[in-house]
Amino acid sequence: MARSRTDQNNRARGANTKRRTVGRPPKLDDQPTVPLPDGFITLGQAGKRLLRHPRNVRRMIDYGELQGYRVGRELVVLEASLDRWLKPKPVKARVRNSRRRLAFQHRRQAEASETPAAVDAAAR
Repeated sequence: MARSRTDQNNRARGANTKRRTVGRPPKLDDQPTVPLPDGFITLGQAGKRLLRHPRNVRRMIDYGELQGYRVGRELVVLEASLDRWLKPKPVKARVRNSRRRLAFQHRRQAEASETPAAVDAAAR
């Protein structure tokens, strides 16, 4: 097998071209290595419930979207925070430019002034 020029140069310099891993890779399966307290699940179990890879669940913990705790050497997720994350959330209407935003605000003010309570107050 022919080696690339970069490989040959690296070997000539004495550089090791193999990647080394430091420490143990994170455990991503479903079975905990230690008994978990009630209300906690592993990254693998949380990933299955969220339909995401356990690494993404770990990232969500890092970003503060989920509450995670370390039990021994293992990272676990609080089940209540997982349920909160899965609960539907309201979405704000997104208005892109200022003209639209002003027209939208003006329309809302006009609708608010046409409510029966506002019409009754204006008639008095």
